[in-house]
Amino acid sequence: MAIRINGNGASVDKYFMLINTALPYAKQRFTACHELYHLLYQKDFKVSQNNAGLFDKKEEEEYNADVFAAYLLLPEMGLKELVPAVEQQVDKITLATLLKVEQNFLCSRAALLTRLKELKWITKKTFDLYKNNVVNSAIEYGYNTQLYYPTYQTELVGDYNLKARELYDMGRISQAKYYSLLMDMEINVSQEVYGEE
Repeated sequence: MAIRINGNGASVDKYFMLINTALPYAKQRFTACHELYHLLYQKDFKVSQNNAGLFDKKEEEEYNADVFAAYLLLPEMGLKELVPAVEQQVDKITLATLLKVEQNFLCSRAALLTRLKELKWITKKTFDLYKNNVVNSAIEYGYNTQLYYPTYQTELVGDYNLKARELYDMGRISQAKYYSLLMDMEINVSQEVYGEE
């Protein structure tokens, strides 16, 4: 999900993004890029919940966000660098090259195939041929499969932790509330924080 709060000229806009880490890592990356489109480029954007990766032309802004994410994650020049020239022709790309590209760009097979189809390097026939058995193919070619699985990792990007500490230092929130905010960030306050020298 993403939220943008307009500053109304008096202050700067505020942005918030939340990515579900129960999704495969590649999908998390695509979703973050999708939400960046909403936050940075969509006019009159307020809030959205994820519909990333559907490439549904019926919902114009969702489709635009998917296209933005695909272009950001898989730039054409980068693809041309990694894909041999002979495989840049219609339906000539190999599974080995697909795996190399998705591992290099840390993208999902679905996003890569959609981008290649948009570039007219593959047809629906090749798309359908390579869209399944993604993890097995990565294993068979000796690649790490972490890209295809959830991370279940909490990662804080931004200044939430600094704002929480600032509120505590100013006496605007209690120590219990501050510890509650730390626990929201999955920081274990039961460990001895101040006992180190």
